[in-house]
Amino acid sequence: MWHHLKPLALCAATLTLAAGCAHTTGKAPEAAPVTPAEPAPAVKEAPAAPSVNINNGTVTEVIQAGRYSYVNVDSGSAKTWFAVPTADLKVGQQVEVKPGMPVTNYLAKSLNRTFDTIYFSDELVIKEVVKPATPAKKLPSWHSPLTPTAKTTGSVSVSGKVLEVINGGDYSYARVDQGETDIWVAVPAGDKVEQGQVVKFLSGSLVKNFGSAALNRNFDKVIFSGGVDKQGK
Repeated sequence: MWHHLKPLALCAATLTLAAGCAHTTGKAPEAAPVTPAEPAPAVKEAPAAPSVNINNGTVTEVIQAGRYSYVNVDSGSAKTWFAVPTADLKVGQQVEVKPGMPVTNYLAKSLNRTFDTIYFSDELVIKEVVKPATPAKKLPSWHSPLTPTAKTTGSVSVSGKVLEVINGGDYSYARVDQGETDIWVAVPAGDKVEQGQVVKFLSGSLVKNFGSAALNRNFDKVIFSGGVDKQGK
């Protein structure tokens, strides 16, 4: 009987092995589809540097808004918008703007206006043609040469009560009472001038439309004096 069962057991084992092979050698499952990676967002390029000098020209439009003056400057080959710290500017003035940072599609909320391209600068200088000074109109020896930002007139002397003092770099600027009006006088920073003093200043040159970079301010008129007249009363 053992001899009859052994072939049967062998057949059963063979059939089981064949079934297992058929199961494990079937068609392999398909790989999951690969989702393509999203392209990286395009980097917005900064506007190309202008091929002409746009920083010098004539003011064609001025808009005052908050702490900025928006100025359109015509360089002769292009008209360009600049945003500078608030300044007293007028159409027709010749100006030079310090190179600044360009911004495209800038929305000025205070104006409800979008500028295609505007340059933010921290300095603007008003320029005027300077006539050669005659010997009688020379600035004091301590004064640095004037740039084409202002023009001078003859020698002027001032005395009066000091209403205000502003220290700015190499100079101290004193606003002096002249009765019905007042005038600014610039003296070397080493000369001590205090509010409330009655002072007589040495004769100096009257400079009109002077722009002080140290103070970021324009003076309609300022007298550059050699200092306080210590002999004056």
